[in-house]
Amino acid sequence: MFLRKFIAEQYRKRFISNCIAFDTPRLETEVYPDGAEVISDIPYKESGLKENLLDYYIPSGYEMEHGGRKEAFFLIHGGALVYGNKELDKCFGMYLAKTSGIPVVNINYRLFPDTDLKGMISDIKDAMEHAFKDKGFNDLHMIGDSSGGYLSMLMSVFARDEGVRNNLGLELDPGITSSSCNMICATFKTDHRMLPGIYFGKKETLPPFVYDLTMLAERKTFPPCAFMTGDKDFLQKENREFKKLLDEKGIPCRFLDFESEGDRVMFHVFPVARPVWPESIKATEMFIENAKTSV
Repeated sequence: MFLRKFIAEQYRKRFISNCIAFDTPRLETEVYPDGAEVISDIPYKESGLKENLLDYYIPSGYEMEHGGRKEAFFLIHGGALVYGNKELDKCFGMYLAKTSGIPVVNINYRLFPDTDLKGMISDIKDAMEHAFKDKGFNDLHMIGDSSGGYLSMLMSVFARDEGVRNNLGLELDPGITSSSCNMICATFKTDHRMLPGIYFGKKETLPPFVYDLTMLAERKTFPPCAFMTGDKDFLQKENREFKKLLDEKGIPCRFLDFESEGDRVMFHVFPVARPVWPESIKATEMFIENAKTSV
């Protein structure tokens, strides 16, 4: 156990250092678009932690209707469950709100090793319920990048499937649903020898689908799904295999697999880092179409 924790910490520190080296300069040069009102740093639970804050991005001209179906994109940042915050996805989220005309909820959540996976799921659930109670958003189109894509799929099925909630020992306000799941260079399976799987604990401590999200495709509650990858994405093979699995099961989905062109390299989660690239715009349009046709 000590050796596993030691290895995990080495992986985590090196990973975070590499992420900071990439994200710091790009965040310093990001230009946020007009066309979306930003409401920042709303506490969604009474923890006093910055990890339990969310933002709203409200499209210009959007009117908060009373009652009925009220949809929003629900954005979960990536970072291998050990790194990141909502600011990493802010520019992408604002473009998504502006382009779609649909509000975006962008959240922080606690990470390894400060909590376990159930704690993360509980945070995200609490954020979903706060967005419902605060703004009336009752249909959440889950969207996330990398490990945030993993969480997006898990939480979309969580919202749609009482059995999944029971297996995790958590409840959700019955007024909330999730009409679609949208993933940017997502991961679907966990290797217990690598980050972040090394933090998950023994397999018997959580339902099997937590370690292998492809098992969720067996459920009738599997959501309308859109996802993408690129030729320089280290998760390209995993995304292609997931597309093949869905095709074999006859499950319709939307999928894009981009090739690099010139100086536009289709690296891991490039739509978040470069939201105005033509390929990023095409991926965003796919997510919007998936959301708007998945009622």
